[in-house]
Amino acid sequence: MNPHFSTIARSWRPVCLLLLGGLLIGCSSTGLSSRESGPGSYSRLVYELARHQPNAQPAARLRTPIRLAVAQLGEVTPSTNVLGELRSHPALIASVVALPAPVEYRERYNTRTSNSPDPPPTANRVNEIRSLARAMGADQVLIIGGSIDTWTTRNAWAALDITLVGCAIFPSARVHGQGKAAGILLDVESGAVRFQVETERSRDGKVPSGFTSEKADSVRVSLRDDLALSLGREFVNRLRTQ
Repeated sequence: MNPHFSTIARSWRPVCLLLLGGLLIGCSSTGLSSRESGPGSYSRLVYELARHQPNAQPAARLRTPIRLAVAQLGEVTPSTNVLGELRSHPALIASVVALPAPVEYRERYNTRTSNSPDPPPTANRVNEIRSLARAMGADQVLIIGGSIDTWTTRNAWAALDITLVGCAIFPSARVHGQGKAAGILLDVESGAVRFQVETERSRDGKVPSGFTSEKADSVRVSLRDDLALSLGREFVNRLRTQ
């Protein structure tokens, strides 16, 4: 092999390894709310409802305009985006009230004794939400949740990340985000499921590698706003077809 070529190859080897090794980094997953207890919280809620109320039937046929209560898992009130969208259709939704949705509590360490009672099942929490919705004058309750995944990829500028200036200036990273949200409509009186709506959105943006964490936070915030608005629109569209 040509000695000159061999020297060049050795000098570029670290850069090539950096490019190959940094193509995909920093993956993370959260719920639609940062306080939602894991990306699977909404799924657990829906399946537990099905298990506890397999034959529940709505108290009456759904008629518009409905009086709607809305709860978002992990939040004291749902996003203003979804509430604003729902309130902008008074012919379909006569009133919209926001409800808190308690977080599913998980002990970091198992401190319960062997004879202590188990935590209340998710179905109990839903019954509490229905009870509050009834007290607020609602006849239907919409419970929403979801998941957001973010990850980072690198481009050719990543070769300059070996310097402090490169990490801070050159847009060597792209932060990607993909979010999914869903909402299940329950009849307040019977607890029966009326229907479910779902939506999906994505965002991404370039950033120097030294700022990927900040960019990922920004992507998640934007996705939450996008998903809330989109879910509200999907719900209104579905309600029109009932």
